[in-house]
Amino acid sequence: PGNLPRPHGAYDPRRHRARDESADAVSLPPLHFWGVTGALAPLQGGHRNQVFKLTRPDGDLVFKATRRSADALAWVQDVMTRLGPDLCAPAIKPSLSGHLIERGWTCEPFIRGSTLSKEQAQQVKLPALKAPQRPGFITTAALCDADVSGDIALGVMPDNIVAACRAAWQPLKDMPTRVVHGDLNPSNLIGRRDGRICLIDWEEARVDAQVFAHPAPTLSPALAKARTAFEVAACWQSEPEHARHLAKSLTW
Repeated sequence: PGNLPRPHGAYDPRRHRARDESADAVSLPPLHFWGVTGALAPLQGGHRNQVFKLTRPDGDLVFKATRRSADALAWVQDVMTRLGPDLCAPAIKPSLSGHLIERGWTCEPFIRGSTLSKEQAQQVKLPALKAPQRPGFITTAALCDADVSGDIALGVMPDNIVAACRAAWQPLKDMPTRVVHGDLNPSNLIGRRDGRICLIDWEEARVDAQVFAHPAPTLSPALAKARTAFEVAACWQSEPEHARHLAKSLTW
């Protein structure tokens, strides 16, 4: 992790194989880097990455496996400080060495609260933040001419699916961009007692077309298809059955 995608870079299978092997080499988080001990319990809901909860008397912690670079995590950390008074996010806890990532793992506080309903989740909107592009990502529109962004690697997908995705992304080319969370579903939104809403799981956050910041039910059919195409590409390797099911709607 840490290499930025070239604006029009081709997919490099060696690079992605190396990233996969490094992320999978450690099956449990290395707690000693944060100077903590205790029993770990897996948390449900993370389809792409392993997530564990560490219960402690002085505050529970969450450890997440990630393939993001230190620069990409620092980008998220900065965005989290600019969410405004009604939203918050669990800041990444540096290790004893001051690093945001150790051996492919991050640490953050466990957030207690209530999960929002689907209707409540659709009302949550990030402020219209501007930022440089997150390291390791490009906009979805740029994927019409490139192959790699975040977890997306178009080079491993069938040509007809790639063509269908790129056709669906054409309407995004002239759309304004902004910071997007990337996965504002109810399981990633926690209502806190102080009235604020906490946003968790920033793995797909990036600068992208503003369509990715809007609730799906409010989108036109063309823009909804563009979002579906992104989900197909992002899930193709990590959730293949889900991705292939969604892809049917792009090729019918």
